[in-house]
Amino acid sequence: MNKNIFALTLFFACALLIPSMTHAAFSLTPVSQNGDGKGYSTTNPPVYVEQMFNIYGGYAPDYRSTQLQACNTALQRSGLSDTVDTYCVYDGKEMFIPNSWGCFDSSAAANCNIPAYGPNPTGPADSPVGSWSVSQTDIVKGYYPNITISIYQSPLQQQSLAAMQTALGFAMNNMFCDFGSCPNGRMPDPGYRDVCPNAHDDEPGRFILFTGPAFACNIYHHDGVIAAKPVASLTASPSTIVSGNSSLLTYSCSNGATSASIDNGVGTKTPAASGSAPVSPTTTTTYTLTCTNSGGSSTATATVTVEPVLTASCSVSPSSMTTAGTASWTAVPAGGNGTYGYSWTGDDGLSGSAISVNKTYSTAGTKTGSVTVTSGTQSVTQACANNVTVAVVAQPDLTAGNVSVVAATANIPVTLSAIIANSPAAATGATFTDLFQRATDSSGTGSTDIGTYSSAALAAGGSNTASLSYAFPSAGTWYVRACADKSSAGSAGVIAESNEGNNCSSSWTAITVAPATLSCTVSPSSVTIPGSVTYTASGASAPYTWTPSDGVGSYGTANTASRNFTTAGNYGMTVSKAGYTNGSCPVVAAGTASCTGTAVSITATPNRIRPGQTSTLSYTASGVSTSCSITGPGVSQNIAGNSCSIPAPTPISTPALSTQATYTITCDGTVSSSAIVNVIPAFQEF
Repeated sequence: MNKNIFALTLFFACALLIPSMTHAAFSLTPVSQNGDGKGYSTTNPPVYVEQMFNIYGGYAPDYRSTQLQACNTALQRSGLSDTVDTYCVYDGKEMFIPNSWGCFDSSAAANCNIPAYGPNPTGPADSPVGSWSVSQTDIVKGYYPNITISIYQSPLQQQSLAAMQTALGFAMNNMFCDFGSCPNGRMPDPGYRDVCPNAHDDEPGRFILFTGPAFACNIYHHDGVIAAKPVASLTASPSTIVSGNSSLLTYSCSNGATSASIDNGVGTKTPAASGSAPVSPTTTTTYTLTCTNSGGSSTATATVTVEPVLTASCSVSPSSMTTAGTASWTAVPAGGNGTYGYSWTGDDGLSGSAISVNKTYSTAGTKTGSVTVTSGTQSVTQACANNVTVAVVAQPDLTAGNVSVVAATANIPVTLSAIIANSPAAATGATFTDLFQRATDSSGTGSTDIGTYSSAALAAGGSNTASLSYAFPSAGTWYVRACADKSSAGSAGVIAESNEGNNCSSSWTAITVAPATLSCTVSPSSVTIPGSVTYTASGASAPYTWTPSDGVGSYGTANTASRNFTTAGNYGMTVSKAGYTNGSCPVVAAGTASCTGTAVSITATPNRIRPGQTSTLSYTASGVSTSCSITGPGVSQNIAGNSCSIPAPTPISTPALSTQATYTITCDGTVSSSAIVNVIPAFQEF
């Protein structure tokens, strides 16, 4: 702490010896000092006793250092800021009694006014009387009762300071004068009681050789500028080490630090400003740096984390197995920071990042593995303590022979077959499905699944025949093959085999498919006109196309078609369907029947009606070779004959008639009969 100190003090031309007697810790009480600022007064402060000896020469040690110490202590205990301008007044009464004037003996004490001060209020322990072995003839003794230390943090009254300086000058000119012989008379009251009230006495009738601020009252000034505390910085590099390794502590102390120290065995470091120190802790340790200067101390910490040495081991279980079995590889870490990472490597692509990994082996042999374990800054790679021996397990092997087939016709089912064989290594142990496929060329272009076959389980070296009934959709050359243990082109099968790549026929079998021919029958095969027949197609399924040889009529797409003939002649019919050869129906001969004795009749019932009424026509005909026609007002109907007769007559109703009407039936164009319907005239009543 920088201090500018001034002491307003009267020094005597004599040597001083200053013994200082200090009590235990004293307290401060806030007081008001005549509006000069906030002050603090002491209770039971340190007492400083002065003794003059050897009046004519010599100096004692400077007592002001002890007064300054008391002021610093008071400032620190006051709780006031030490960065603000501060005045400290060390104030007390002081009495000097020269022996030569007869005041030393207790019998002469009344002459010296000693009772006015009374015995030393601090007690005999602090009394200087009789404390030193010096010549009593040359000694003046004194003590300080009622000492006060006041702290001000506002300027003192300037007039008080000036008056104090005047008083000091007066005292210098009137040393050791009594009331009657002092050249300037009794020392006047300088008027600074508000600053140093204890250090003078202006009571009337009091004879004191000297009363004033000399020695008893001193004023100290603290300019409020203090050194900033140092800023401490401590780092550890690296901050984490493996047991047995070292870390470097790097420190710095700013603001003119006068000392630096690091705990946990490092000790004091020089220079204090900055430096480094290696450390090798065996456990995680936090180091504390303490930096100190006149402004105080500050600290910083750094922690060195100590990790145990990382170790690892690994093993596999089981140590022997067959192909398609699974082995478990497991790591066992130790040390490090307790958190671990894993990376596995080994035969047949062993990999993984967990503490334990599983691996299925498809090939035989001895399989090895290793693991790299990381923890914090450490890493260790360890080959596993044991290996796994993998042996080949016997498995079946299914193959399909080439497809065989008899001659095929389009759209007609044919049986496809192939031999499914198993190798002698092992039985299948279960049933399975075989697949047949169709393609458009020998390389399998456009392959399509066309059906499956359910195969029984096969013993080692056994075989069976897979078959499928299938109709090729059209004539031409098709290619087929069979596949064992497959339900579709994308199926993996259900039997685990030693070779999964040879399940299908080694080649596609070419099959020539002939076109199918449609057939046709007709019933009856001949007819007398007018007459009808029915055609029936076979060899495929509808729809069909029916084409008559004379191009007359339309006959639908069903598998049967009917035709009515009214003109004699020979009639043909063809049935066709896409992908099939056309079928020709037998020719139908339609001829005219030779009929005799043609007889016809027609009647009208009733034959007499009123205007607006109708009549019903009935007819009969026999011996008719071709047909009959019935005509008349509102009636025109043709009836085909059949076997010299016409179908049973159906009554015909006339329209409403208003006049007489004649209806005629004519058969074979020549024979006829007529019926008349009369209309009764309407009568007008009168």
